[in-house]
Amino acid sequence: MSHQLSQADQEQYRRDGFFFPLRIFSAEEAAGHREQLENIEAQQGPMHYRTKPYLLMKSASEIARNPVLLDVVESLLGPDILLWDSAY
Repeated sequence: MSHQLSQADQEQYRRDGFFFPLRIFSAEEAAGHREQLENIEAQQGPMHYRTKPYLLMKSASEIARNPVLLDVVESLLGPDILLWDSAY
């Protein structure tokens, strides 16, 4: 199933510089990602402004590769998407 943004949503993004709300996870999936973050913070300390979180937690990589999120980004930027870095 495609999750491309409508023309109106794309125009809102270009006008405002952001788009929301965007539901990419179910409540259960979001809770799982939060649990992974809380577990790694209990071991490693706060993740606030730490780069490359995908090296410590699988969930960060899963978020970046989420098909719904990628469809939305593609509708705004085109199909050639490269994630250079990530941080919490």
